[in-house]
Amino acid sequence: MIIHHIDHSGFLIEGDSCNLLFDHVRGRLPDCVDAKPLYVFVSHRHADHFSERVFSLGAEEVFIDLDAGAGVVRPFFSFSTYPSTDEGVCFLIRFEGRLVYFAGDNGDWYWDEDEKWRDEMHVRTLRSIGHADVAIAPADPRLPDPVRTFSEIFDIMNPSLAVPMHMWGRQAEVVPLLKRRFGERVVFKDEIQF
Repeated sequence: MIIHHIDHSGFLIEGDSCNLLFDHVRGRLPDCVDAKPLYVFVSHRHADHFSERVFSLGAEEVFIDLDAGAGVVRPFFSFSTYPSTDEGVCFLIRFEGRLVYFAGDNGDWYWDEDEKWRDEMHVRTLRSIGHADVAIAPADPRLPDPVRTFSEIFDIMNPSLAVPMHMWGRQAEVVPLLKRRFGERVVFKDEIQF
């Protein structure tokens, strides 16, 4: 499995059997897209997570506007959807023997005390999901604590690999914070072999 970061919250997970594309808005897709069937996942319709362009990529299927609680089985993968603390859903995908959590905008959007309900909802959602081998989740530098979401992910999901997204081009600022706190299980680069 290879995880390709495309742009912002856009990722492609390349497998032996097919490719899974998440929240693609802009950026060049890796060449492997043309070699295997493509499945597109859209967590929600915010402009930084969705573009109409996904409908012109020649995908086998585009999963969009799903409700929390959906369960889908396909020959090469299966997935369930869970509620988001913002809009849309987050995904837990079983793919090539691994569990991959793709958060979309599901995170601890704790701006101030009035947002405490989001923290509680985020923890509830993560507990209902349980363990994931890989977690791809927001580490937004606009928040007072951009690593708070990852604290909850590591405490509850205990992933072997955690990949930050939604950093608004400020990776040089956010990734070192995550690595200092959580070590080498946090990886952010254009291509991650897992």
